[in-house]
Amino acid sequence: NNICFAKNIALYYCFFFFSSRRRHTRLYQCDWSSDVCSSDLGTGGIREIEFIVQSLQLQYGITIKMIRERNTLTALQRLKEVSLLSPTTEKVLTESYVFLRDVEHKLQMVNELQTHQLPREVPELAKCAIRMGFPKKTSPKDTAAQFLVRYRNVTGNVHKLYSRYIRH
Repeated sequence: NNICFAKNIALYYCFFFFSSRRRHTRLYQCDWSSDVCSSDLGTGGIREIEFIVQSLQLQYGITIKMIRERNTLTALQRLKEVSLLSPTTEKVLTESYVFLRDVEHKLQMVNELQTHQLPREVPELAKCAIRMGFPKKTSPKDTAAQFLVRYRNVTGNVHKLYSRYIRH
């Protein structure tokens, strides 16, 4: 594990990390016009949270060994403990990560296969929302709309934080 933080190759990993992030941003933009988004790879998704964590680990892991952690939730907590993340930022990222992982798992249950894409069809999106604990509304459209409001709020907050920590 120390090799990732060795001074002589840290710059290589930083270059690789940020060039990978630029490719990711171009490839996985969320298409809000059709409400098709990825819980994992899209704007404000799980990967953006993981990139924030990993970039801080790359920057400070050479000297702060306690932040060298593979588990994202544990790493977020440790980054807060050493004041690399504020308590508010850590809370937003942790709650968002848990929410987005739950979305991902419910999508896989609804579709019965590994997927990260929110469905295009309102009834399928409503099924996912109900499995996540959103109340069943008078119509699937209302249930799906309530879910999308929360989803957009979460991914919007994550992307704002991502833009603050990761500069292109």
